[in-house]
Amino acid sequence: MNYVILEKANKVKTLAVDFDGTIVKANKVSPLKTKLLPGVKKGMEQFKKDGWTLIIYTARPNNELKEIKEFLKKNDIPFDYINENPLQPQPNPGKLYCDVMLDDKVVTFKNWDSAYNDVINQRKKLDKVRPKEKKVLERYG
Repeated sequence: MNYVILEKANKVKTLAVDFDGTIVKANKVSPLKTKLLPGVKKGMEQFKKDGWTLIIYTARPNNELKEIKEFLKKNDIPFDYINENPLQPQPNPGKLYCDVMLDDKVVTFKNWDSAYNDVINQRKKLDKVRPKEKKVLERYG
């Protein structure tokens, strides 16, 4: 493990931000055809102003990353990297190294006593949103 990189990474505030459902409306259309969620620009600018390294983290295929980059630049959304962290210790099995991850589908782990209920409650929230997503997927899928 490269300890110099790890030491430097520990001094940098790193935020990984999900793309679909956090920066833009969750959908499977081209990144160039989607819409920003309210407050994204202001929020991302505040993190950048406060010294955070901003990583856009997405499960979209690699062939769409160029479009995501173009979309973010076109909309003046600050970011440093997409799906990578150069300060991440290597070798890396695939999990992105960050201090905090901002994602619409994440459950914060508190302890195993509450984990099951936390996951079930999050799933119920997602089920209320999913009928809308399903229509989008059927239209573009």
